[in-house]
Amino acid sequence: MDDEPISAWAADPERIDPDDYPPSSPFARQVTWAPCPACEIQVHLPVTQFVYSGLVCPRCQAQLLPAPEDPEDWLRRVLREEDEFSEQL
Repeated sequence: MDDEPISAWAADPERIDPDDYPPSSPFARQVTWAPCPACEIQVHLPVTQFVYSGLVCPRCQAQLLPAPEDPEDWLRRVLREEDEFSEQL
């Protein structure tokens, strides 16, 4: 069996502020992903980071998904949705 990972984070996920979500409390974060055909891995990134940087493979630096043209609109919508999802948990 191959020991190579089949997925990787494009960047370290953001630190969660304990003032927003106390320890041990559930919360929701939206994540996007895309396959990197060259590296044969799935690359993941929180959407709140993707909207500014796009999705880049951490191994070969290929751009897998471009950042949206309207990052501020995306960010407002995603943060609102994450708050709504977190309240439902």
